[in-house]
Amino acid sequence: MPMRRLVTSVLLLLLILICTGLASCGQSGGGNADVQNGTSKVFYVSADGDDGNPGTEDLPLATFAGAVSAVRSWKTANGLPDGGIEVVFASGRYSFDTGIVFGAGDSGEKGRPVTYRAAEGADVTLDGGVLIDPSAFGPLSGEVRERLPEGEARDRVLEADLVLAGCYDLADRSDYADWDAYYDISGYRQELYADNVRQSPARWPDTGYEPGEMTSAGEISELILPEGKAALWADEKIRLCGYPYIEWSANNVQDDIITVDTERGILSFPGLYYYQYAGAIPARYYVYNALCELDSPGEYYWDVEAKKLYYYPDGDISGRKIVFSQLADEWFRFEGGSYISFEGFTMENA
Repeated sequence: MPMRRLVTSVLLLLLILICTGLASCGQSGGGNADVQNGTSKVFYVSADGDDGNPGTEDLPLATFAGAVSAVRSWKTANGLPDGGIEVVFASGRYSFDTGIVFGAGDSGEKGRPVTYRAAEGADVTLDGGVLIDPSAFGPLSGEVRERLPEGEARDRVLEADLVLAGCYDLADRSDYADWDAYYDISGYRQELYADNVRQSPARWPDTGYEPGEMTSAGEISELILPEGKAALWADEKIRLCGYPYIEWSANNVQDDIITVDTERGILSFPGLYYYQYAGAIPARYYVYNALCELDSPGEYYWDVEAKKLYYYPDGDISGRKIVFSQLADEWFRFEGGSYISFEGFTMENA
């Protein structure tokens, strides 16, 4: 082969390789919003991102809802690529103030899924609560202080204004309209967490259950209270949880239907005592949602009307992670969606 033809062939081959490499670079990496490697589309999300960004590795999105919206828009404009769509989350805490509904338009297909996942080795938390700065807690006001039992609690219980702390959902989720739900054991109510440990609403007894004697007056159940408790609880919006009728059927009785009779020393609520089987063990219960019982570390009381939280910590709370759960929706709800997956997320405080 003549030398000139050989040199021309080598140069042509080099030119083809260079152009191919440039095209490949233009389709890979995190610096653009195109289909990557010609097979799949990848979006990136970071807690430091912005939902106005294109979702590239250099310009990531910021929220889960923003990522879902970006996927929807991209699918509408471009369809579903051969390799499906991936949404990759960097380490961080991603707040949820409402659930996300997935429909048919959010779907992948067999062999082409839509996947939301944590990045390799990333610690990704989806958080349904509001992080309360420990500095939001301060000493008690005089009136509240006097309602607490005498002792250490009066000096150690702290209070915080939940509105100023950034909480947005302060409607008591356990105020049911449905009569049957007044006895619901699984109803949602906002809760307090400290360093990922759920704290306890102020209650009596502090742990376990109190054995009690149930009687009935017509269709009203009556619980004989220990001495002094009726007078103590008369002005509280107490709730009762436990097994007032039968050992295997728990009830969570709301304050709306509880009556405390200070003269007779009983607590009563609508319900038929005949459900108690003959020979069954005595009722067992605990009472909660009582400011006057805020007397042990790890307990709290939420004043729904004043929108304040009273907390008895087990020590110094500076530097601790204090969260009040807020998300009342399902995290994700599916209304026709399919081939959508979630991988590597921790879900907290909802």
